[in-house]
Amino acid sequence: MSEANFNEFAKQINEVNAFLAHLPGDVVQPGAKHGFQRFGRKFVGTIQNEMRGSRDNTDILHRRAGNLARSLHSDVDESEGKISSIVWIDKSTPYWRSHEFGATITPKRAKFLAIPSELIQTAAGVSRYQSPREIPDLHYAQLQGKNGKTYPVLGKPIDGEFKVFFWLVTQVKIPARMHLRDKWQTAAPLAIPMVVEGIRKELDKKIKSGIKRIM
Repeated sequence: MSEANFNEFAKQINEVNAFLAHLPGDVVQPGAKHGFQRFGRKFVGTIQNEMRGSRDNTDILHRRAGNLARSLHSDVDESEGKISSIVWIDKSTPYWRSHEFGATITPKRAKFLAIPSELIQTAAGVSRYQSPREIPDLHYAQLQGKNGKTYPVLGKPIDGEFKVFFWLVTQVKIPARMHLRDKWQTAAPLAIPMVVEGIRKELDKKIKSGIKRIM
């Protein structure tokens, strides 16, 4: 968030605080909670939609099996007398850290990492096999590229032509492509109108309820 945007955000916060100072707590608390809930759901939905985007854009994380997208959740934290929107990722996808911060993966008990070729991937880019051991009769080979370099692979002949099933590499570098922290910071100002709207609706309910009691 730029300094100018931060200053505008701070100005909006001050205006909202001045607005809230004149309202009772039984209006502010449920109204703000509703607004933060709406903001959290919208933020998570936006991230999940981005993962469904075009695979031509390599700067963002794309959805494959959908597990990471489904592990995103939002809620409202009402601890210590405060109320705020929170987003978290559940324990079913511990690899989210690699996508958020970037990582370098190396083999632990083998010489190479086996990277599935397009031959054995689904349209979503998911390998149909968990391990080369699941495919019989694979052979180690070294293919020479147009640049003169040789590339170790696992494959086997199919209809008289050698097909690559796995590319063998000593490491894989995963760039940071999730950018949750940056996107959260950018989206934060959008919570203000949602919270204000939630409080206004709660105030309208109180006013209408009071009118009914008078009548």
